[in-house]
Amino acid sequence: MKVVLALDGSPHSHAALGEFARQPWPHGTEVQILTVIHPSIPPFMEPTLVVAAAHVQQAGELRHQAPALVEAASKLIRDAAPAVTVTTKIVEGVPTT
Repeated sequence: MKVVLALDGSPHSHAALGEFARQPWPHGTEVQILTVIHPSIPPFMEPTLVVAAAHVQQAGELRHQAPALVEAASKLIRDAAPAVTVTTKIVEGVPTT
């Protein structure tokens, strides 16, 4: 079985992570922990460049936080379900369904 577990650091994604870790998974299960770096501030240019600077700053903060987010989730799953193969992926862009 292959599972993608998308995390964004929100309470809802943390709850999904906890629920995943508590479930009994069949032998051979693989989970990919995914997070998307997507600043909530749009990158529009304006005369003062305040919004553009805020976008760049928020993107930098998210790039810094993302590895810790997926590594903590990976450790939780490996500790709770050692038979599950865990991989992580961090992408940058617009999250879509």
